[in-house]
Amino acid sequence: PHSTTKEAPAMLFLHRRLRTRLDLLKPSVKMTVEQAQKVQCSHHDLHAKHRDFNVGESVLVRDYRRGEEKWKTGTVSSRSGPVSYTVQ
Repeated sequence: PHSTTKEAPAMLFLHRRLRTRLDLLKPSVKMTVEQAQKVQCSHHDLHAKHRDFNVGESVLVRDYRRGEEKWKTGTVSSRSGPVSYTVQ
């Protein structure tokens, strides 16, 4: 990088980074992350179940606070989002 502009000359002249031999040897982190996300997404889609609950339906609710029962029974009072419900 240039000391005044803090940019590489190729970035200023060509408006892009040049590929080097090191770039060819070491794959970019962005590509690796995107590939891992695709695998995770496909695995999730294979095993995820879509659940719809109606108002007034009895459900089990997980309580993550310490010292409390883990699962409690409740009744769906309203739908607050595509996969979120208000339970009492």
